[in-house]
Amino acid sequence: MPAVTWKIGRSTGICALTEQPLGPGDHVVVGLFEDAGVEGYLRRDHQSAAWEEAYGDLKPLGCVAHWMRVQPDQETPRGVALDPETVLQLCDALGERDDAEAEAFRYVLALALLQRRVFRQLRMEQMDGRDCLVLAQKGMPEATPRRVIRPLLTEEDVARIAAELAEVLDGEL
Repeated sequence: MPAVTWKIGRSTGICALTEQPLGPGDHVVVGLFEDAGVEGYLRRDHQSAAWEEAYGDLKPLGCVAHWMRVQPDQETPRGVALDPETVLQLCDALGERDDAEAEAFRYVLALALLQRRVFRQLRMEQMDGRDCLVLAQKGMPEATPRRVIRPLLTEEDVARIAAELAEVLDGEL
């Protein structure tokens, strides 16, 4: 299988809708968009109010997934932290898609959540002849377990995707 290539840029610090700078503490909606001219996903940051005014509860055309974050102060050093709710939302949004890139992206997110003990593995199943992780979210015994298909990736692919995800999430992974 050819290596999966992920190209997702870092925050520009500018709202994609208003073209205004994003300041420390601003509530920002990060969107990952499909773009025919770009290999992988295109990241666009939006001021929360501008996103709400433009899209309301609808997801914009071409938006693969989106999540809310607080714009960090670029002068303040950041530690590595995982925002489980953001990653869970992204993982669930990718589960609604039916393509190899989303499948690989979701699998690496699930591995990160397993590592951080947000998920626990219940078992491994076969689904359409492929391995599938069956995961439970800790502290939510009534929730339906999530099933995450294991894509055909090498360990190098997984490491590269994880590194790029950490960059996309601004060190949050």
